[in-house]
Amino acid sequence: MSRSALIGIVKDVAGGRVFLLPASFAVIMLVVPGLRAQQRYSRFHDLQMPLSASNTISSVVADFDSDGDMDLVLGSTLTKAVLILGDGRGGFYHDPLLKMPPPEWLKFKFPDYTSVDAGDIDGDGDLDLAIGTVDQNAVGVVGYPDRIFLGDGMGNFVDGTKGRLPQNKDITSQVKFVDVDRDGDLDLLCAGAIGTSRIYINDGKGVFKDETSKRFPKSMVLMSASNFAVGDLDGDGDEDLVVSGGGFYSLVSQANLALRNNGKGYFSLLPVPFMKLQTGWVALGDMDGDGDLDIVTANWGLDGLYLNDGKGRFVNATATHMPQEKSKTAFWLHDWVGLDDVDGDGDLDMIFSGYFKQWLVFYPNNGKGRFTAASREGIEWQGGGWSASLADLDRDGDRDLYTGYVFYNLQKQLYLSPKDLVRGKTSSYEIHAARGPRVILPYIALKESHIPLLPWGTFFLDPMAMLPMGTVLLMKGGKQTLPLTIPNDSRLGGKTVYLQGVVFDLHKARFLGFTNETANRIR
Repeated sequence: MSRSALIGIVKDVAGGRVFLLPASFAVIMLVVPGLRAQQRYSRFHDLQMPLSASNTISSVVADFDSDGDMDLVLGSTLTKAVLILGDGRGGFYHDPLLKMPPPEWLKFKFPDYTSVDAGDIDGDGDLDLAIGTVDQNAVGVVGYPDRIFLGDGMGNFVDGTKGRLPQNKDITSQVKFVDVDRDGDLDLLCAGAIGTSRIYINDGKGVFKDETSKRFPKSMVLMSASNFAVGDLDGDGDEDLVVSGGGFYSLVSQANLALRNNGKGYFSLLPVPFMKLQTGWVALGDMDGDGDLDIVTANWGLDGLYLNDGKGRFVNATATHMPQEKSKTAFWLHDWVGLDDVDGDGDLDMIFSGYFKQWLVFYPNNGKGRFTAASREGIEWQGGGWSASLADLDRDGDRDLYTGYVFYNLQKQLYLSPKDLVRGKTSSYEIHAARGPRVILPYIALKESHIPLLPWGTFFLDPMAMLPMGTVLLMKGGKQTLPLTIPNDSRLGGKTVYLQGVVFDLHKARFLGFTNETANRIR
């Protein structure tokens, strides 16, 4: 039996529709084991973004136009803030009709939007933006007032800074919305890379007041900070903070700080035995599965892990729980770390990235808070930045990565290159699975639907207009190709072919959800 998907044309007389149909529904594709060790884990496939996404140094992922899929707002060098819309399948495009305020400092040569964050600051149900800004001119890095953009829920923003946010000329490395005083609205934290980090309290209508001096301890004054990590460190129900001391714009390395919230948004020091290394980013997550938040630091040197006893007392577990290997270039220069279940096994993994050496490094969790170097050399990409975002960008139920490029998670992924199908020619889809044994049943259709079936993902194909493409069996993960030949028939010109797979765990006889959907036009 041929392993090629020989395609015929079937015309639905009643509906007048044309379908692509495999000559045999019983095609089985068997991948022989023999993968390298790191291929057992989630890897990412990159997608180049629109030109307007270049020079990205910060990003936030959310549904900004209220259409149900994930969009991106990017902060970058040499440009204004940019909104990139998602198409729901993991693709992104720039809509020039949407309004985003231009930079106010066009006289400056090197403006940076150093950070962006999204939240509803004025209680109108739409997402608004906070923008951290600096100016890199001939004199050096100069502070510039941060900004507030108000959203309309349709992807348009207007500058709402005046009268809402104090105009302090800080060098801001991160902006972060959080309800620090538990009054039901979002307050704003600004990490000062050189100078003062600030806390702005929201009056409930999106107007912020600078209350830094009375809410932060004196040790925060003139501290160089890269970011805030927010979470309940001591189990009392309010949002505590961890502040990274250093980062990209900082000239000197300073100690990280943990701050305990008294429940009303006033902070005091919480002792944590941080290593004396320059830290680019801090993150919080339950790394050992014991129900409390632990601390992970991305350092210029050895990265750090600090385990919580549930009451806000921490021990340095770096030596016993983290990889001790150094990179080929002597040591890592990590400026960001993200924590998420990247490989789909139910625990939090780590992904590190750096600005100067643009590598992604993935450390999978064994479920007990111990990490291995699954990708010691990481994944190199061009363009980069010092921060990234983890989110399900293609709605297949796993976590993808944005760094200035999109990296799709290969837990269960379909991919076609080139993007267009050509009549009379054969194209090959890649079908990926991170672990095995996996059975993937790919289906093809000329019509779409959108059926959310969380947590497994979204089924995009019209059940009444789809046909099976055979069976793909991946014994230990990896990838297989699925050939698709398009007949040289004029009726197919201009039509779009949709493909999506249904995924099963063969060993556990369990439904795992769906792959992403591909949509490819026939030329």
